[in-house]
Amino acid sequence: MRTLILSFSALAGLAACGGKISAGFLDTGSSEGTPPAPEAADEDPQPDESDEEDAGGADTGAADDGTDADEAEEVAADDGADSAETEPPEPEPEPEPEPETDGDDGWSPEAYTDVSGLQLGALDEGTEVTLRNVIVTSTMSIEAPGFYVQDVGGGEWSGVFIYTQSVETAAGNPEPAALTVDIGDVLNISGTSKEYYDHTQLVLNAAADLEMVGTGASVAVTPITELPADWEAYEGVLVRLDDVTITAVPDPSERENSPVADNGLLVADQLMDISMSEGAFYTSMTGLLTYSWERYRIAPRSPADLVE
Repeated sequence: MRTLILSFSALAGLAACGGKISAGFLDTGSSEGTPPAPEAADEDPQPDESDEEDAGGADTGAADDGTDADEAEEVAADDGADSAETEPPEPEPEPEPEPETDGDDGWSPEAYTDVSGLQLGALDEGTEVTLRNVIVTSTMSIEAPGFYVQDVGGGEWSGVFIYTQSVETAAGNPEPAALTVDIGDVLNISGTSKEYYDHTQLVLNAAADLEMVGTGASVAVTPITELPADWEAYEGVLVRLDDVTITAVPDPSERENSPVADNGLLVADQLMDISMSEGAFYTSMTGLLTYSWERYRIAPRSPADLVE
């Protein structure tokens, strides 16, 4: 009778499943005396030696999704083809390394591509320096051979004197100078840093170290509206001072015979001949701020820089 009831139950379950028996449907639970139903063998039989050779001896593991070995090989082949057809992404460019610093101020010789870096004094004397896109602010000096340049825009720490004696010596010291520049020229210059009696200079060692990259650039003039406690930040900079009075003109025979202005600066004849009288007044005076013999000076470039 128990067997008959089980048969009817099985038939009823078969009818409810549309004639299909699902896994575990015949599980009788914990009924005593009934052996558990055998587990469904859903794994593929072990391949023989020929199959292993065809598969290359690779262990593919258990195929829980019902995919047989042939289908798995086709899927792997498709995956390999897709991988071969897909080009790997181009590697992203590596960022350029930051220049190594030299000291706590964050400057390094490789970073000195403008005048302000050179003038801030973090370089040992004799360091090779390259200035880029600097603008010529003066004609050639009528004293020590050279000229002035500054960064675009001017301002503090933006100007420096380029000393060209080596170029003139190599050319046999011709007259006029072997190297000439015009105000507004744009240059790339490589040279050696030097402190000549506390006057910062860039020494040009060869004419080939100067590259002309432009002409006719605008030259910035930095106005000095308040007298600084220290002129150092303006050394080499093209500046303009308003309402200047000459307070003294030493005798030409004296060692220091530069005219003295009421702002404390001496008027230098580095770029032009200077002839002034005591008490002369100028509504504006423009020139390069320089340093020599322990005194700061202003060097006008032409009569146009002295407006009475």
